[in-house]
Amino acid sequence: MGKIFISYRRADSMETTGRIYDRLVRAFGRKNVIKDVDNIPPGANFREYIDNALRLCETVLVVIGDRWLAADGSDGRPRLFEEKDFVRMEIEAAFRNQAHVLPILIRKMEMPKQEALPKSIQALADIHATRVRPDPDFNHDMDHVIRAIGKSRGKLLYGILAAAVLALATIGVLGLKGWLPFRHAPSSEPTTALPISSRPGSSAGADASGPGEPVRGTGDSEPADAAVLDTLAQETLPPPAIPAVEPGALSIDSRPRNAAVRLGRQPLGETPLDGVRVEPGRYLLVVSLPGYESESRDIVVHPGQDAQLSIDLAQRTYPLTVATQPDDATVLLGSEHMGQSPCSFAGLTEGSYPIEIRKAGYRVMRDTIAIGPGHASRFDTALELQTSRLRIQVVPSGLIYVDGDRKTGDTNAPYVATVVPGTYEVMATHLSWGRWIKQVEVGADELREVIFDFSREIAVTVISPPPHAAIIVNGVPTGRYTPSVLHLRPGERNIEVARDGYRSRQGTRRLMLEAPLSDPIEFELVRFN
Repeated sequence: MGKIFISYRRADSMETTGRIYDRLVRAFGRKNVIKDVDNIPPGANFREYIDNALRLCETVLVVIGDRWLAADGSDGRPRLFEEKDFVRMEIEAAFRNQAHVLPILIRKMEMPKQEALPKSIQALADIHATRVRPDPDFNHDMDHVIRAIGKSRGKLLYGILAAAVLALATIGVLGLKGWLPFRHAPSSEPTTALPISSRPGSSAGADASGPGEPVRGTGDSEPADAAVLDTLAQETLPPPAIPAVEPGALSIDSRPRNAAVRLGRQPLGETPLDGVRVEPGRYLLVVSLPGYESESRDIVVHPGQDAQLSIDLAQRTYPLTVATQPDDATVLLGSEHMGQSPCSFAGLTEGSYPIEIRKAGYRVMRDTIAIGPGHASRFDTALELQTSRLRIQVVPSGLIYVDGDRKTGDTNAPYVATVVPGTYEVMATHLSWGRWIKQVEVGADELREVIFDFSREIAVTVISPPPHAAIIVNGVPTGRYTPSVLHLRPGERNIEVARDGYRSRQGTRRLMLEAPLSDPIEFELVRFN
């Protein structure tokens, strides 16, 4: 029984062809399906080698995808127009050997026109093609292909048997010497042919006897031996031999080691591999290790040669996006500052990372995130407000303002508010003693108390050369003259001095008086010109 050959281009249909091959192997057996014939030994004639290989095959499937006619030849035309193109030589050999050629269209590819093909294979365009679609239609389409192959193989076998029967019948009728592979030894005894039952309505000729009686041979022909005829009917010509090829070897190392190695679909083991025997040919080599990017290469193994490869595997990296509510929070991954949220970054290797997110007025968020396969590439979090409190009281009484907003009327009752940590401008005003402003820092989870005590008096010394200048506070004369010690209430105080015929170089001195001053307040007076 002839074999089935699959002709295809790796760059066009490797994955789909692999699935087609698996289905055909299940239907006809692995030894009856051939997928590659590119392991041509050095020095061998391309055409003879492919022709010998395809002579074994009675059915040739030509898998055609949307890159089958790609213009990637050396002259800018499709590779089919190069005489040494494997696919072209395979189809030419199929036609020479009168194989049953079945084009298989995949994806949205249509059957190529004659003018798009080299003259030697233009007959391909006249052959009715079948289409193999992806799932969910793949298995249904392959059932159709398998039935078509089965019918073709059945017709060929029927033709071979019919030809054999006709040849044997001719030999029996003509009785030609030398046609049979061996003869009976001559005998002086009369010979008779094997008894052959006549079929209804048939005539046995002049020498025929009644039904079931022997028929005597004519001329000097000898009777046929039934065993010989049976042997001839069952014999088939041996397939043409493909020259034996010395295996090659493959040595592979990787950094890091212990990576899994596959040659096509066949696992070879883990690196390092030393001198693994491999049939010559072109293969797709895949080296993989968890946590690293798989490395794929097209390699050629030559007869009697050791192909040596050293492969550096790149560590697999993953992206991460961090988003917070509210935005504009500082993100630290490990000890590295990653930016302000929302932010995205790539290049993270597999593992666990501590993450810290900070924003003024909010609690610090700390967590650990896992990076790698099966883990989310986005981290979202809502930041929690810090709950600090601010308590303000005015003695004996007054109005309270926070950041310019009035919070109370004239009262001596405390004002308490929940605030986020930060700096606040707090102000108290008294009808007689003016206003008092403080910059207040509130820490995280802190109860911050602020008291404005206008009932205190603070001693302030005012001097001027020359002396005897009138002292004025907040625009009101105090009735005191320099040098003098004043007893003032805390808060905002504007102090100036005046003397006839003189002016002050310093003008008005503005103070936020909260505690005794260590030095006197000095004014320098100069005469008017």
